[in-house]
Amino acid sequence: GVKKRLLNSSFSSAQYRARESVMLPSTLKVCRKIREMNKSREENRALQIRLMHETKHALASANFAVAVGFLHLANETGLTGLRYRLFWLWAWSRLDFSLFYRLFSRGSVYFSRFKGRRRLKKSKLVHKFG
Repeated sequence: GVKKRLLNSSFSSAQYRARESVMLPSTLKVCRKIREMNKSREENRALQIRLMHETKHALASANFAVAVGFLHLANETGLTGLRYRLFWLWAWSRLDFSLFYRLFSRGSVYFSRFKGRRRLKKSKLVHKFG
C-alpha cells in the first residue's frame, strides 16, 4: 500500500484550519474567476457542487466570513434548495463545531485512534492506503 505522512505544517493542513484559514479566501477567489469564465449550465452545475463542498468545510471549520462568500457566489449561479438554505442558517447562527471538525476530519490523530490505530504525535502518524 501507499504510505502517507501527515504533518501539522503541511500545505494541505492549512486549507481548512479552524477559524483562521489563509487558503479558503484564495479558494473563493478562484471560484469567482471560474464563475466569470463559465459558459454553460453544465459548468455552472459543477461549480455549484464545488461551492457546496467548500461551504460545508468552511462552516465546519468556523470560517464563517468565507463561507458567506461561497454562499453569495452559489446564489449568483442560481443555486437554491434545502441544503443551501440550511448552510445559510448555519452561517447566520455562527454555530462553531470546529472542535468536532478537527477531531473527525481526515488525518486526525483522534480519528485514527478510533479506527484502531495507536495514538501518536500527528507529525509521526503514518496512514496506509491501498
